[in-house]
This record gives sequence, C-alpha cells and structure tokens, in this order.
Amino acid sequence: MNLNLRVLTFTIFVCLLLLQTAFGQSSAGGGTIQGTVKDSTGAAIPAAKVAIRHIDTGRVTNTVANGDGYFITPPIAIGKYKVRVESSGMKAWEEELILETGRSVEVNPQMVPGQVNETIQVTASVPLVTTTDPTDA
Repeated sequence: MNLNLRVLTFTIFVCLLLLQTAFGQSSAGGGTIQGTVKDSTGAAIPAAKVAIRHIDTGRVTNTVANGDGYFITPPIAIGKYKVRVESSGMKAWEEELILETGRSVEVNPQMVPGQVNETIQVTASVPLVTTTDPTDA
C-alpha cells in the first residue's frame, strides 16, 4: 500500500507540474501573426510594409516582408487586430482578425495593382517665341 501511495503522489505531482507549465506558457505572451504577401499572379511581394494594430489599445506592431514575401510578428497580446499591408504600386490590403492565447494566425494577403501616381518634373526651359520680331523663326 505504501508503494501505491508513492506512485499516486508522484503521478499527481507530475500532473500538477504539467498543468502549471501549460498555463504558464499560455498566459505569457499571446500569439503571433504570420503570412506571405503575394500579387494576383502568385508572385511574392518582397519588402511589403505590414502594420498590425491592436484595436482595443491602438498599439501598432510594424514588420516588413522578406525577399520571399514572408512576415511574422514577435509574440503580441491577444485580442482583435487590423492588419494593413502596403507596397508601392499596389492597393493597400486590410483584414481584421482575432488573436487567441498561444495561437499563430496565418494571413496571406493577395495584393492587386493600384493607382500609380506619377510626378513629372520639367527641368529644361523652352525658348520663348517672339511674335513681334520677324527675324525669329
């Protein structure tokens, strides 16, 4: 009987230790948001700017997609987020999501070409035409 009591005590101890470890991990840091930014043809968009705003607190976590279009946040607090992705020549992409404790949410933005604003700056001057002098032709 003494051996059974020791085994039972040890089993309970191990279970409590595992529960403490599980709860300690889940409350420590929230989760992560990750994904790959691509265009409508499936090509990766490197250097896309990703802004992840916690809706309740307004805190923004910024990251940039790598050469393969992949991004990941460090561990961030749980809650509701708005993810916004921007890249030159593309329409901005947005999505809302809920991040739960200990989870990693995957979002894969597919961006489409957007309005491209061009600015043309003229640096050379054009000679004026004189209408009163018949020698200018």
